[in-house]
Amino acid sequence: MIKTKLFSKTVGVLVLCFVTSISFAQFGFRMNHSQLRPIGMSKAASNAYGISLGVHYRFQDTPFSIGIEGGLSMYSPTNQEVTLPQTAQVPQGTYDLNTHNLTGYYFLVPRIYLNNKGILKTYINGRIGRLYHTTSFTLHDQDPPMDPSHTEECPTEPSAVAEGSLLRNALWVVGGGIGARLDLVRDIVSINLEVNYLRGGIMRHLGPVEQVTTQSTDPQGITPQAPLLNHPYVNGQVYYSAASMLDIRFGIFFSMP
Repeated sequence: MIKTKLFSKTVGVLVLCFVTSISFAQFGFRMNHSQLRPIGMSKAASNAYGISLGVHYRFQDTPFSIGIEGGLSMYSPTNQEVTLPQTAQVPQGTYDLNTHNLTGYYFLVPRIYLNNKGILKTYINGRIGRLYHTTSFTLHDQDPPMDPSHTEECPTEPSAVAEGSLLRNALWVVGGGIGARLDLVRDIVSINLEVNYLRGGIMRHLGPVEQVTTQSTDPQGITPQAPLLNHPYVNGQVYYSAASMLDIRFGIFFSMP
Protein backbone atom coordinates (compact mmCIF):
# COMPACT_ATOMS: atom_id res chain seq x y z
CA MET A 1 0.00 0.00 0.00
CA ILE A 2 2.82 2.37 0.95
CA LYS A 3 4.65 1.60 -2.29
CA THR A 4 1.46 2.24 -4.25
CA LYS A 5 0.91 5.63 -2.57
CA LEU A 6 4.55 6.57 -3.10
CA PHE A 7 4.32 5.63 -6.76
CA SER A 8 1.09 7.65 -7.16
CA LYS A 9 2.67 10.70 -5.52
CA THR A 10 5.77 10.40 -7.69
CA VAL A 11 3.69 10.21 -10.87
CA GLY A 12 1.61 13.16 -9.69
CA VAL A 13 4.70 15.28 -9.07
CA LEU A 14 6.12 14.39 -12.50
CA VAL A 15 2.84 15.26 -14.21
CA LEU A 16 2.68 18.56 -12.30
CA CYS A 17 6.24 19.38 -13.34
CA PHE A 18 5.42 18.55 -16.95
CA VAL A 19 2.29 20.73 -16.95
CA THR A 20 4.19 23.56 -15.27
CA SER A 21 6.93 23.28 -17.87
CA ILE A 22 4.40 23.43 -20.70
CA SER A 23 2.96 26.62 -19.29
CA PHE A 24 6.40 28.22 -19.71
CA ALA A 25 7.08 26.73 -23.12
CA GLN A 26 7.68 28.47 -26.42
CA PHE A 27 6.76 27.24 -29.87
CA GLY A 28 8.88 28.30 -32.82
CA PHE A 29 8.29 27.93 -36.54
CA ARG A 30 11.01 28.09 -39.16
CA MET A 31 11.18 28.18 -42.94
CA ASN A 32 14.52 27.77 -44.70
CA HIS A 33 16.14 27.65 -48.08
CA SER A 34 18.30 24.53 -47.93
CA GLN A 35 21.23 23.08 -49.80
CA LEU A 36 22.42 19.47 -49.57
CA ARG A 37 26.08 19.33 -50.64
CA PRO A 38 27.65 15.84 -51.04
CA ILE A 39 31.06 15.22 -49.47
CA GLY A 40 33.09 12.28 -50.77
CA MET A 41 30.10 10.63 -52.44
CA SER A 42 29.93 9.22 -55.97
CA LYS A 43 30.52 11.51 -58.95
CA ALA A 44 26.84 11.16 -59.89
CA ALA A 45 25.75 12.92 -56.67
CA SER A 46 25.44 16.68 -56.91
CA ASN A 47 24.12 19.63 -54.92
CA ALA A 48 20.39 19.67 -54.17
CA TYR A 49 18.37 22.82 -53.49
CA GLY A 50 14.99 23.17 -51.83
CA ILE A 51 12.97 24.37 -48.86
CA SER A 52 12.41 23.05 -45.36
CA LEU A 53 9.87 23.72 -42.62
CA GLY A 54 10.11 23.04 -38.92
CA VAL A 55 8.30 23.31 -35.60
CA HIS A 56 10.30 23.64 -32.38
CA TYR A 57 9.26 23.42 -28.76
CA ARG A 58 11.47 25.25 -26.30
CA PHE A 59 11.25 25.52 -22.53
CA GLN A 60 11.71 29.03 -21.21
CA ASP A 61 14.62 29.66 -18.89
CA THR A 62 16.40 26.59 -20.24
CA PRO A 63 18.75 26.22 -23.21
CA PHE A 64 16.96 23.12 -24.52
CA SER A 65 14.45 22.62 -27.33
CA ILE A 66 13.12 19.77 -29.42
CA GLY A 67 11.73 19.98 -32.92
CA ILE A 68 10.58 18.23 -36.06
CA GLU A 69 11.79 19.40 -39.47
CA GLY A 70 11.08 18.22 -43.00
CA GLY A 71 11.73 19.38 -46.52
CA LEU A 72 12.03 18.74 -50.24
CA SER A 73 15.02 19.31 -52.53
CA MET A 74 15.66 18.84 -56.24
CA TYR A 75 18.84 18.53 -58.28
CA SER A 76 20.32 17.54 -61.62
CA PRO A 77 17.39 17.79 -64.04
CA THR A 78 18.52 16.65 -67.49
CA ASN A 79 17.03 16.83 -70.98
CA GLN A 80 18.54 14.88 -73.86
CA GLU A 81 17.73 12.99 -77.03
CA VAL A 82 17.71 9.18 -76.94
CA THR A 83 17.25 6.66 -79.71
CA LEU A 84 14.95 3.76 -78.82
CA PRO A 85 14.39 0.45 -80.57
CA GLN A 86 10.95 -0.83 -81.52
CA THR A 87 8.90 -1.99 -78.53
CA ALA A 88 5.28 -2.90 -77.90
CA GLN A 89 4.75 0.55 -76.36
CA VAL A 90 6.70 2.89 -78.66
CA PRO A 91 7.92 2.76 -82.27
CA GLN A 92 11.59 2.98 -83.09
CA GLY A 93 12.83 6.56 -83.21
CA THR A 94 14.35 9.50 -81.37
CA TYR A 95 12.69 10.90 -78.26
CA ASP A 96 13.26 13.61 -75.65
CA LEU A 97 14.15 12.09 -72.29
CA ASN A 98 13.83 14.17 -69.12
CA THR A 99 15.23 12.84 -65.84
CA HIS A 100 14.82 14.57 -62.50
CA ASN A 101 15.72 13.85 -58.87
CA LEU A 102 13.66 14.59 -55.78
CA THR A 103 14.87 14.27 -52.18
CA GLY A 104 12.50 14.37 -49.21
CA TYR A 105 13.39 14.07 -45.53
CA TYR A 106 12.22 14.51 -41.96
CA PHE A 107 14.30 14.84 -38.80
CA LEU A 108 13.91 14.86 -35.05
CA VAL A 109 16.05 17.81 -33.93
CA PRO A 110 17.23 18.27 -30.31
CA ARG A 111 18.91 21.64 -29.79
CA ILE A 112 20.97 23.39 -27.10
CA TYR A 113 21.30 27.18 -27.13
CA LEU A 114 24.76 28.35 -26.09
CA ASN A 115 23.44 31.78 -25.11
CA ASN A 116 19.89 32.97 -24.42
CA LYS A 117 20.46 36.71 -24.16
CA GLY A 118 21.04 39.42 -26.74
CA ILE A 119 19.93 39.69 -30.34
CA LEU A 120 22.43 37.04 -31.55
CA LYS A 121 21.80 33.53 -30.28
CA THR A 122 24.06 30.58 -31.16
CA TYR A 123 23.22 26.91 -30.79
CA ILE A 124 24.26 23.35 -31.52
CA ASN A 125 21.85 20.64 -32.59
CA GLY A 126 21.63 16.98 -33.51
CA ARG A 127 19.56 15.27 -36.19
CA ILE A 128 18.16 11.81 -36.74
CA GLY A 129 15.58 10.87 -39.34
CA ARG A 130 14.74 9.41 -42.72
CA LEU A 131 15.80 10.54 -46.18
CA TYR A 132 14.02 9.53 -49.39
CA HIS A 133 15.52 10.00 -52.83
CA THR A 134 13.80 9.24 -56.14
CA THR A 135 15.06 9.46 -59.72
CA SER A 136 12.21 9.70 -62.25
CA PHE A 137 11.90 10.08 -66.00
CA THR A 138 9.51 11.44 -68.61
CA LEU A 139 9.72 10.41 -72.28
CA HIS A 140 8.36 12.83 -74.90
CA ASP A 141 7.66 12.38 -78.60
CA GLN A 142 9.77 14.81 -80.60
CA ASP A 143 7.10 15.16 -83.30
CA PRO A 144 3.75 15.59 -81.52
CA PRO A 145 0.63 15.85 -83.69
CA MET A 146 -0.53 19.37 -84.48
CA ASP A 147 -3.82 20.61 -83.12
CA PRO A 148 -5.99 21.47 -86.18
CA SER A 149 -7.55 24.37 -84.29
CA HIS A 150 -4.12 26.03 -83.90
CA THR A 151 -1.81 27.63 -86.43
CA GLU A 152 1.67 26.45 -87.25
CA GLU A 153 3.04 29.12 -84.94
CA CYS A 154 1.18 27.52 -82.01
CA PRO A 155 2.07 23.80 -81.84
CA THR A 156 0.72 21.56 -79.14
CA GLU A 157 2.88 20.63 -76.20
CA PRO A 158 4.90 17.40 -76.60
CA SER A 159 2.92 14.49 -75.21
CA ALA A 160 4.40 12.19 -72.57
CA VAL A 161 4.91 8.78 -74.14
CA ALA A 162 5.95 7.23 -70.83
CA GLU A 163 6.93 8.27 -67.31
CA GLY A 164 7.84 6.65 -64.03
CA SER A 165 10.53 5.99 -61.40
CA LEU A 166 14.01 4.67 -62.13
CA LEU A 167 15.64 4.53 -58.68
CA ARG A 168 14.31 4.78 -55.14
CA ASN A 169 16.31 5.25 -51.93
CA ALA A 170 15.10 5.22 -48.33
CA LEU A 171 17.67 5.42 -45.56
CA TRP A 172 18.32 6.56 -42.01
CA VAL A 173 20.61 9.52 -41.46
CA VAL A 174 22.14 11.08 -38.35
CA GLY A 175 24.14 14.24 -37.89
CA GLY A 176 24.67 17.47 -36.09
CA GLY A 177 25.80 21.02 -36.56
CA ILE A 178 25.92 24.62 -35.42
CA GLY A 179 23.76 27.64 -36.10
CA ALA A 180 22.99 31.22 -35.21
CA ARG A 181 19.83 33.36 -34.94
CA LEU A 182 19.83 37.12 -35.38
CA ASP A 183 16.72 38.80 -33.96
CA LEU A 184 14.88 41.27 -36.17
CA VAL A 185 12.12 41.63 -33.58
CA ARG A 186 13.55 40.53 -30.27
CA ASP A 187 12.59 36.96 -29.37
CA ILE A 188 9.80 36.96 -31.98
CA VAL A 189 11.19 37.21 -35.53
CA SER A 190 14.75 36.32 -36.50
CA ILE A 191 16.86 35.11 -39.40
CA ASN A 192 18.96 32.02 -38.98
CA LEU A 193 21.98 30.38 -40.61
CA GLU A 194 22.78 26.75 -39.90
CA VAL A 195 25.29 24.16 -41.11
CA ASN A 196 24.93 20.44 -40.36
CA TYR A 197 26.84 17.34 -41.33
CA LEU A 198 24.74 14.29 -42.20
CA ARG A 199 25.81 10.66 -42.47
CA GLY A 200 23.68 7.68 -43.41
CA GLY A 201 23.14 4.49 -45.36
CA ILE A 202 23.89 3.62 -48.96
CA MET A 203 22.41 5.78 -51.73
CA ARG A 204 22.14 5.01 -55.44
CA HIS A 205 22.56 7.71 -58.08
CA LEU A 206 22.08 7.43 -61.81
CA GLY A 207 25.04 8.51 -63.93
CA PRO A 208 24.90 9.95 -67.47
CA VAL A 209 22.22 8.27 -69.57
CA GLU A 210 23.29 6.52 -72.77
CA GLN A 211 21.97 8.17 -75.92
CA VAL A 212 21.23 4.84 -77.61
CA THR A 213 19.09 2.54 -75.48
CA THR A 214 19.31 -1.22 -75.98
CA GLN A 215 16.90 -3.79 -74.64
CA SER A 216 18.36 -6.23 -72.08
CA THR A 217 17.19 -9.80 -71.62
CA ASP A 218 18.98 -10.07 -68.28
CA PRO A 219 16.26 -10.17 -65.59
CA GLN A 220 18.60 -9.49 -62.66
CA GLY A 221 18.10 -6.40 -60.56
CA ILE A 222 20.59 -3.65 -59.86
CA THR A 223 23.24 -4.72 -57.34
CA PRO A 224 26.74 -3.46 -56.48
CA GLN A 225 28.04 -6.40 -58.53
CA ALA A 226 25.94 -5.42 -61.57
CA PRO A 227 25.53 -1.62 -61.34
CA LEU A 228 23.76 -1.08 -64.65
CA LEU A 229 20.26 0.23 -65.11
CA ASN A 230 18.64 -1.73 -67.93
CA HIS A 231 15.32 0.03 -68.34
CA PRO A 232 13.17 -0.15 -71.50
CA TYR A 233 13.78 3.56 -72.09
CA VAL A 234 16.85 4.40 -70.00
CA ASN A 235 20.29 2.79 -69.86
CA GLY A 236 22.95 4.13 -67.50
CA GLN A 237 25.50 3.44 -64.82
CA VAL A 238 24.30 3.28 -61.22
CA TYR A 239 26.70 4.59 -58.57
CA TYR A 240 26.67 3.46 -54.93
CA SER A 241 27.99 5.51 -52.00
CA ALA A 242 27.24 6.09 -48.33
CA ALA A 243 25.29 9.28 -47.64
CA SER A 244 27.72 11.99 -46.53
CA MET A 245 26.72 15.60 -46.99
CA LEU A 246 26.52 19.12 -45.64
CA ASP A 247 23.05 20.45 -44.91
CA ILE A 248 23.19 24.26 -45.21
CA ARG A 249 20.12 26.30 -44.25
CA PHE A 250 19.25 29.97 -44.33
CA GLY A 251 15.83 31.29 -43.46
CA ILE A 252 13.47 32.96 -41.03
CA PHE A 253 12.31 31.92 -37.56
CA PHE A 254 9.08 32.90 -35.78
CA SER A 255 8.72 32.43 -32.05
CA MET A 256 5.55 32.55 -29.93
CA PRO A 257 6.37 34.22 -26.61
